[in-house]
Amino acid sequence: MKRIRTQFAYREGLSMCVGGREAVSQSWCKNTGRERSVFSEGGLALVFSEVDVKLVFKEVTSMFWRKRIVEGGKRSDGRTPHEIRPINSSCGLLPRAHGSALFTRGETQSLAVATIGDNKMAQRVENLIVDDYKRFYLQYSFPPSCVGEVGRLGAPSRREIGHGMLAERSLETILPSGDDFPYTIRVESTITESNGSSSMASVCGGCLALQDAGVPIKCSIAGIAMGLVLDTKEFGGDGTPLILSDITGSEDASGDMDFKKVTNDAHAPGRSSSGVSDDGRSEGHMFLYIAVAGNEDGITAFQMDIKVGGITLPIMKEALLQARDGRKHILGEMMKCSPPPAKTLSNYAPLIHIMKVRPDKVNLIIGSGGKKVKSIIEKCGIEAIEADEDGTVKIFARDLAGLEKSKAIISGLTMVPTIGDIYR
Repeated sequence: MKRIRTQFAYREGLSMCVGGREAVSQSWCKNTGRERSVFSEGGLALVFSEVDVKLVFKEVTSMFWRKRIVEGGKRSDGRTPHEIRPINSSCGLLPRAHGSALFTRGETQSLAVATIGDNKMAQRVENLIVDDYKRFYLQYSFPPSCVGEVGRLGAPSRREIGHGMLAERSLETILPSGDDFPYTIRVESTITESNGSSSMASVCGGCLALQDAGVPIKCSIAGIAMGLVLDTKEFGGDGTPLILSDITGSEDASGDMDFKKVTNDAHAPGRSSSGVSDDGRSEGHMFLYIAVAGNEDGITAFQMDIKVGGITLPIMKEALLQARDGRKHILGEMMKCSPPPAKTLSNYAPLIHIMKVRPDKVNLIIGSGGKKVKSIIEKCGIEAIEADEDGTVKIFARDLAGLEKSKAIISGLTMVPTIGDIYR
């Protein structure tokens, strides 16, 4: 408490507590109903509100944390600046789901579930001119229980939407094209425990869940959160910025930079957006997402939350290189997943068959007012039939028997007789 009093006196100045300052503070506290703390300093009564004490306590705690890590080289949990928390992952926890994975890194855990379906499952995005449909979307959920709190569950918050978009854009790059894998893909990430970078845990868990669902992704990806202590000279260092790998929630709130990076060996055109902080316990800040084309060490998504005036290119380069080393370590731990991803379609996943017919035969499949296609769906017990004007026909079925039966009916309707064929 003495340190708090001294720090507050340094910031506000003892002179402000003389000549009516105390009376004003007492009146203000009485009118607002806020609690206040009274200390004695050289015979003067220093009156501080509850908010004042909390702000000074937070600042003193942040300074103590930085001094500890700069002088001793150890973080609050005993790790070195480059060290990553223990990682554990497993797939197939939910046998009825198309794909599932549980990814744990330290005290942060994500339960990711992947579901695949037909085009009717695509997410509609309402625009000003024409509505758009997304064949891949990730939904992120951060219940109060994951941080040991009790709260009301309602619509997704601004933070949940922002984190979901970051993880979605990270995974979108490695997905196959619609021609190679004509499914709609949905990933749901539920955070069951959180202490730093739950969005990056969603990326790792989502990647494993996609593989468990049999989605032929281009490669595996991993995400890591980096931190920065900028002015180390003030805390006994040589002035060189200190970069931390895999930061926790307390380090996120106390550091100068919250730096999240998702990397892999696939690439996509750059895009940018804005969102919220990934602390889970503090207010959000403006940051930047960037997807960059590259090679094996490429980046699929990038977020930076700057809490200082700026950052130099050498510091950025060092942070990227350290993040690359961390990503390689995480990918190696993900390879040890037990049980491993199935990498085959689930027995409960819908079957899709694509066939080509002559464009002038499409109307024969649909029929007058869609009667014919509805009768085929009902007779064969399949889910849906989609026919495009270019002659592409997609059949969505629950089982192989219904799929083969519908194929035979459509082939009979669109058959073009040729010389030499024998029909019975």
